[in-house]
Amino acid sequence: MDATDFLRDSFRRLHQALENVTAELTTDQLNFTPDAEHHSISWILWHAFRTEDLVRSGMLQKQPDRWSAEGWAARLGMPEKGQGTGQSSEDAHKVRIEDHAAFIDYARAVAADTDAYLASLTPEDLERKLPWPSAPGGEDTLAAVIGNHVMTHVFGHRNEIYWLRSLQGLKGSPN
Repeated sequence: MDATDFLRDSFRRLHQALENVTAELTTDQLNFTPDAEHHSISWILWHAFRTEDLVRSGMLQKQPDRWSAEGWAARLGMPEKGQGTGQSSEDAHKVRIEDHAAFIDYARAVAADTDAYLASLTPEDLERKLPWPSAPGGEDTLAAVIGNHVMTHVFGHRNEIYWLRSLQGLKGSPN
C-alpha cells in the first residue's frame, strides 16, 4: 500500500465512522451540548466536513468549496461562511443540524471529492511543500497537510462525538 492508498483508506474509514456514529441519533441528541463551553455533535460534524471541504477545495485545489458553490448553508439553515475556528461558544451553539439526512448528503459529497482528489495524487505530489503557518518553519508537505492537519484533526473530533454520546447515556464508540 502506498501513501496515497493509505490516505484514501483512512479517509474512507473516518467518513464511515462519522456517518455510523451519528446515524441513529435524534435531532435533540445531535444538538445536545453538556454546558455553555462545549459544542454539539452537530457543530462537530459541520466543522469537520467544512474544514475538509475548505482545505481540499480552496487551499489545495484552488476551487470553490462545495458548501458555498451548491448553497448548502441555505439548504440546511447553517452558517454560510467559515467552519467554526475561532467562533464564540454562543455562535457555535447556533449551529444545528435539523435535517441529518440532508447533511449526510453534503458529507458524502465532500468524502467523494476528497477520495477523487487523493486518487489523482502521485508520490511526488505528496512530497510537494506548501505554506502552512502552524507547521514548523511555516510550510509542510502536501502529505502532512492532508494527513496531519486535516485527517488527524477530524479523527480527534470523532472522539468528541463518542464522548458526547456517552454523556447522553448512549454507547460512546459503536465498536
